[in-house]
This record gives sequence, C-alpha cells and structure tokens, in this order.
Amino acid sequence: MRAHVIIALLVSLLLVAAAPTRAQTVSVTASAPSQPMSEVTTRYPVTTATVGGRVIHLGEHQGKCAVVRDDEVVVLGIGVPCYFSTDRRHVAQVHRFHGSDVVLVQHAHPTSRPDWDVAVHGPICAFEAQAVREIGGVLEPGGVAGSWHCDPTAGADQKQFVYSYDTWPRHAARQPASKQQAH
Repeated sequence: MRAHVIIALLVSLLLVAAAPTRAQTVSVTASAPSQPMSEVTTRYPVTTATVGGRVIHLGEHQGKCAVVRDDEVVVLGIGVPCYFSTDRRHVAQVHRFHGSDVVLVQHAHPTSRPDWDVAVHGPICAFEAQAVREIGGVLEPGGVAGSWHCDPTAGADQKQFVYSYDTWPRHAARQPASKQQAH
C-alpha cells in the first residue's frame, strides 16, 4: 500500500514537472498576472494581540504555532509561521462574544492540486485557522478549520471565531425582549 502511494505521488510530480508551461489557459480578467503557486501572501503579519486585557504573542513550539502569555504557552494544532486575523486597521482582530475575548490564528503553506489551474483560479495554499478564547483568565484553543486561500493575515467573519466551541459561559445574561402585542 505504501509503495502504491509513493509511486502515485512520484508520477504526479513527474507529470506536473514535465507539463509545458504554456499549456495553462490565460486569465479572462485584465488584472495583474496571478501569483506563483509557491507564494504565500502575508500583507499584515500581526503576531501580537490583547486578549482579556493582557498581551499575547504568537511563537513556535516543536514546529507548531503557540500562543504565549507571560509564562503560559498554549500549543495550537496549526503550523508555523502563524498570524492573527486582522481588522480594517491592520491590527489583530479581537471579537468579544458572550463575555469572552476571541482571536483567530491563521497559517498557510503552498500546495497544489492536479485539477487547479493557477492562471485561471490563482494560487492555492493549505490554509488553517484556529480560534483562541480567554475565559476566566485561561486561554482555550478551539478546533482547526481548513481552507484553500493563501493569505494567513486576512480578516475573518465572527462565525469563524466562535463556531468550534460547543459551549459558552453566560456572562451578564440579558433579560429576554418583551413580547410584542399582535395587532
């Protein structure tokens, strides 16, 4: 089984390397040429954020991304280098959800697919994102999510920050809205 996988990978690599470079179709848009497949874009590489009133930094621990706060190290399930999702001001995007601060840590590295035409669709990367929340002074990582885009610094929607957690504490629960009278 292992030999079949190795042979399949070698054949795939040989086919990609032997393919003529002009065989790819030309992009329909009049935009600039697409980036090479091997390039990961890091427009705003932010590695520091404030969560729960305290500064956290991104680092590396045995090949994995880690969140460092004071003497605390939380190893994440994504690779390095890693960056925080950024907002419109190009600083770390911190969401407040159910009384907890949440950040999204992201990583991307080049990859390829035989059915992917870079000239048409642009570069493709293996992208990973993992939320980290602070509850009661403790940093807690969420699950790892994957995608194909190549900018590990791009901003993200709040759903990406909160979806991987099953439960949330009830901080300052609000009173239910009053019911409206039927007309």
